[in-house]
Amino acid sequence: STGEAIAKYKATLYPNAKRILVLCSGIGGEAIHFALRGIAVVAIDNDPSMIAAAKWNAWVYGVEDKITFLCTTVEDYLEAANGKEKFDAIFVDPDRRSGERRMIALEDYSPNILRLKTELLALSDRFHIKVSPMLSREELHKLPATFSYAFIQEEETLKEILIHSKSPYKELSEGQSAGIYIENEDIKTFFPKKVPDAENVEDSREIEGYLCDPLSCLMRAGLIKETAHHLHA
Repeated sequence: STGEAIAKYKATLYPNAKRILVLCSGIGGEAIHFALRGIAVVAIDNDPSMIAAAKWNAWVYGVEDKITFLCTTVEDYLEAANGKEKFDAIFVDPDRRSGERRMIALEDYSPNILRLKTELLALSDRFHIKVSPMLSREELHKLPATFSYAFIQEEETLKEILIHSKSPYKELSEGQSAGIYIENEDIKTFFPKKVPDAENVEDSREIEGYLCDPLSCLMRAGLIKETAHHLHA
């Protein structure tokens, strides 16, 4: 399930949203934080115990009237909702485990997100898929080239990759990656920027030492060069 700090961060991505769909909603973390911002939420999970826990958590946070919980599969909901429902955005947190084994291929996730793109786009042109931080670049390249990515780190741990069908950030273009670093209430975002080629940089100095250990989210997002240039390294 998504931790509270990251769920709270995701809720800031759509400050003007009126209606959001959360698929594989688990114990309700993301749905609750959207609801806390006054957004109407439809939350789907096929596990009755998860739905029960999510309803309890929504009551604890005082947003039970803002969330519609439905116990059904993602596939059944998307089929029933096609052409009848519209959302400002969709968030999907597919199951990435089979027993004790973690799934590292997108086609092994449940639901199979590679097969659901058309159904998701019928409900919103903005959908976001949470995947394992261990997912390889080769796996990400199975997705459309128009998608973008946010590598989200909380304190010392890279927690997840959030795949965007349409970027919620004006600084992030199609096919690009961002690094998101969260520590307590402090959030730092790192976006790609044009960096001069090494041969065009006149101020070439010998390396005197490390400025810092690069954040995992920057390494996975491929933003080390941009960060080093920004720090005049």
